[in-house]
Amino acid sequence: MRKFLLAAAFLALTPAVAPAMAQAHAGPVAADARAHAIHREVVRDRHEVREERRELRHDRHELRRDQRQLHRARVARARAWHRHHHYHG
Repeated sequence: MRKFLLAAAFLALTPAVAPAMAQAHAGPVAADARAHAIHREVVRDRHEVREERRELRHDRHELRRDQRQLHRARVARARAWHRHHHYHG
């Protein structure tokens, strides 16, 4: 999954990096501004990824909690049934 994200990030950045390489000879200021813009984009992407992972983690946690509650209810029901249906010799 991480490899895929890295590849996606690399592919997303490649078009932004190519003009930077082409304009590097245009002067240090232009290249610096371009590098800054690329950096800002990377930081924003990283932030988005972090947010998405956080949401995913929360959803996973919620799902797991719901499944545990369901399981506990099932077990309690089964225990109650067994309690009432034990063998009277």
